[in-house]
Amino acid sequence: MGCCSKAELENDMKTAVEECQGLLGEESVAHDKTESSILTGRLTWIGWEVNLHSWTVSIGRRNFLKTLYGFFSINETEHVQVRAIQRLASWASRYSTICRILRPYTTNLYAEISGITNMGIKKKMRPRAVYTVKLWRVILCMMELHTSRFCRDISSFVEREPLYAIEYDASLSGLGIVVYRKQDERDPFILWKACSICTPFTVLQDASYQNAMEFIAIVVAMSILIQLGARNSTVTVRGDNKSSLAWVLTERFKGLRSQRAAVVYVALGVRFDLVVGEACHIAGTDNDICDQLSRGVCPSDLGFSVKDSLSVTNDSIVFRLMQLCDPVQEMVNEGDLIELWSQTNSLISSLE
Repeated sequence: MGCCSKAELENDMKTAVEECQGLLGEESVAHDKTESSILTGRLTWIGWEVNLHSWTVSIGRRNFLKTLYGFFSINETEHVQVRAIQRLASWASRYSTICRILRPYTTNLYAEISGITNMGIKKKMRPRAVYTVKLWRVILCMMELHTSRFCRDISSFVEREPLYAIEYDASLSGLGIVVYRKQDERDPFILWKACSICTPFTVLQDASYQNAMEFIAIVVAMSILIQLGARNSTVTVRGDNKSSLAWVLTERFKGLRSQRAAVVYVALGVRFDLVVGEACHIAGTDNDICDQLSRGVCPSDLGFSVKDSLSVTNDSIVFRLMQLCDPVQEMVNEGDLIELWSQTNSLISSLE
């Protein structure tokens, strides 16, 4: 795929063909697949449709129909071949790049085939996988009926200089968060706010919840940035937990305990156009301030001034969003999903 002005199109395409044939032979170019966007303003490339009129990217028509058929061809109430579930998971992983709100649910499909080596056997899908299939069916139908609402702006793929930064840590009983901002892209980060939050989750002293708690700290930090006015920007995240850093950078979330937080995280990012552009792992010894904040130490005791400290009260929007991320309360069926979506959208609307 190449880009050029209309005046240079014919010459550039001829040059590209000659170069390919010179390197790979006369039969290396499939001329019947050669096309340009001049007539329609659209171009299908490796399964994606690039629309130069609306400046958006969506699923290519052929791939869309294949995916639509795949999700509707299985009977989720019966035993389904593992190979078919694998295809659904692959499509979900690929095309949630366009529809980010579906990112948190891909793990439900991959969980169905985890550890299975015989792709030919059939199995009964668990409720989480069933509601994921139903959700994809609905979204695919919406893509066909309202294409302009279910595509992605080309400019959203452009790397932007981060204007905000988050440092965080979590214990099993609290979160420690420090956020920074820039006055201008070329300026260094300056301190904005620091806070210590006591979490209401009943994880007790179960260390298996640690990754989920660290991820929740990032979600809460993003909601704090939004409440302070952050919009349409890239965020740098720094912490000592590699799993949570990887999840927010790739938007590939793992584990059922983090799924509710992932739904809230993606909803915040989509509504306010905030995305993590850089995730930096730092040693635990270098994250001492956030560590102490996560263990209940007040910001003022660590030298933060009153204007640089933030108090998150139990009736605040940020605290209520954090409650929705409860890692103990896992989503089991579509009723849980609908309830979470409804509550999340209601609270996020209050941040605008």
